[in-house]
Amino acid sequence: MTRAQELGVEKVYDYATFDAEDLVKLAGRFDVVFDTSGGLTTKAAMSLLTKTGVFLDINATPGKFLHSAISRRHKIFNCKPTTAILDAYRRLTARHGL
Repeated sequence: MTRAQELGVEKVYDYATFDAEDLVKLAGRFDVVFDTSGGLTTKAAMSLLTKTGVFLDINATPGKFLHSAISRRHKIFNCKPTTAILDAYRRLTARHGL
């Protein structure tokens, strides 16, 4: 989490330490939800997003594939989230105003 903040991420939340009630309090606040562990449900992630926010998901279950096919805000990819990848996402989101 410290490294993400060093790369320019303003707020970093470790949802593994949050319970469902904490996530409800954060509803609608994020431009990007990047689930690097693959443990966040689609419903929970989508509820955290602003109206134009994007959910980046590394857990490609059949249900998530289906949802991403009908939702432009749900992007599935497969990778090991290295510092270089996180830095590239930071630059892209800054460049495109996310």
